[in-house]
Amino acid sequence: MSTLKGTDQVSEKNAIGNVLYCSQTHILKTVEGEVPLEPKVGEVLSYLASNHERYISLQELHENIWSGRIVTDTAVRKTISKLRAYLSTSSCEVKSLPRRGYRLICTEGIEEPKVVSELEYEEISGGAASLSVHDNASIYSRSAPSQASQK
Repeated sequence: MSTLKGTDQVSEKNAIGNVLYCSQTHILKTVEGEVPLEPKVGEVLSYLASNHERYISLQELHENIWSGRIVTDTAVRKTISKLRAYLSTSSCEVKSLPRRGYRLICTEGIEEPKVVSELEYEEISGGAASLSVHDNASIYSRSAPSQASQK
């Protein structure tokens, strides 16, 4: 990891609906705490978030998430199922449309990935009542899944 201002670690975070996701650590941060995601679940979340304006086919997920590896459609569907469970009480859901694929829909919006310091990340996601994203002054106050409810 590189540093910002000589002291704070830097990583890329996505504000996705009312949660924050760090693609380097695969941590989904909610108002109730942090939830570690399996790396492939996190990669699918990032891919769907960056392409949220359209449906993503199974074939496209195979090519972009599992490139060079042979996995079954069942394995991809299981990863989507796990992602849905993590997002079940957030403002986002993964919609599926037969023969079209999957699309991430968030009622509170998806921001472009950005680099923030760990200190700013704590400020952004801290507090039990809400998550605030300083760049757009958006405040998300909807409850999100707890780590205990994901097991």
